[in-house]
Amino acid sequence: MRTILLFPAIVFVASVAFGQDFEAVQPNGQIAAKIAVSSGTMQIRMLNGQRFRYRRDRPFDTVDGRFVGYFHPTLNRVLRFPRSGNGFMMMADLDDLRPFFRRSTMVVRPARHQHLPPGPPLHPGHLPGFHPGFHHGGFVPIYTPGLLGAGIYPAPWFGYGYYTSGINLIASPPAAWHPGFGHLPGRFAPQSVIVDSRLVPGPPLEPVAIGLRNGSNSELIVTITDLRDGSGNRQVRIPAGEVVTETFNRESVAEKIDTYETYRLDGSIDTHQVAVSIAPQRRYELTVHQWRLQSIAIDRTGKSPNMIEDVNYQGKGLGRFPLPAGEQLRAGTIDVYRAAIRSENAGAVAPLIDDSSDLPSDPFSGLDLRR
Repeated sequence: MRTILLFPAIVFVASVAFGQDFEAVQPNGQIAAKIAVSSGTMQIRMLNGQRFRYRRDRPFDTVDGRFVGYFHPTLNRVLRFPRSGNGFMMMADLDDLRPFFRRSTMVVRPARHQHLPPGPPLHPGHLPGFHPGFHHGGFVPIYTPGLLGAGIYPAPWFGYGYYTSGINLIASPPAAWHPGFGHLPGRFAPQSVIVDSRLVPGPPLEPVAIGLRNGSNSELIVTITDLRDGSGNRQVRIPAGEVVTETFNRESVAEKIDTYETYRLDGSIDTHQVAVSIAPQRRYELTVHQWRLQSIAIDRTGKSPNMIEDVNYQGKGLGRFPLPAGEQLRAGTIDVYRAAIRSENAGAVAPLIDDSSDLPSDPFSGLDLRR
């Protein structure tokens, strides 16, 4: 059993004016992001256009003062920035069941147009407390047994505590002497559980009209497969050299919303949501067959009233290919014959079976059947 008495102490820290720019550099030497640090925020602008805004969060500072803590409420993520302005960053996702800090692969440095003054350029003006607890649905840095050896450590609290192994001094303003024996409070890993997940579709985009061109000298049959709604499947006959216009629906970016519950140290539950944008999936696939005459049955006995007794057609598979998704699908004309040939997957397309009820009006036009 232990009893701890803590008293707030006044800590005088000399802060340095904020408003500094930094660069995040990849291992290959390329600059991946620009970082602007101000008194209460840190803005990261990736070179691919993404922007992230972290806010200053002192409880996430490291005990040794080497890293300054920042928190992103939407991502529920903590980023520790090196106080010196040079070196690796540390990052932890509080949505993980057991969050832990990972070292970044990128290294930060002052922007080339800026030279930092001597001394610590990123002083937070506050030192972290020695109390365990949670913050923003996640954990704050907590001292673990065996973390500290004998020595003096900065601290904004002072007092003493009684443990089974004896009395330990915890802190004294503005520093604390830890003799190196006894135990400090253990670390409690928060438990985050996903309780709900739903996909919210975006507003539908305007349908587009696309011309399907037959660039061959034979009739084509194009099967339009709707991968989302099977009732939209259909077949289109395209005579040689002609264009048939079809209308296709489009979808916009959807949003996946996950709801998490995080159990705090005091037993309370923090509920928060994380939203992720989901790009639209490909919806349509076109399968192209070349429709051609396969066989003819002719009565040469003269007993049948019809000289032509049977005609068989076959749809030879040329290939299949998908249409672009979402806004990438635009109005225009597609040469389906050339697109199918370029796909180079004719072997994966089964031939079409002859349907005599849907033959051309004059299938033997120009065909000499006399012997």
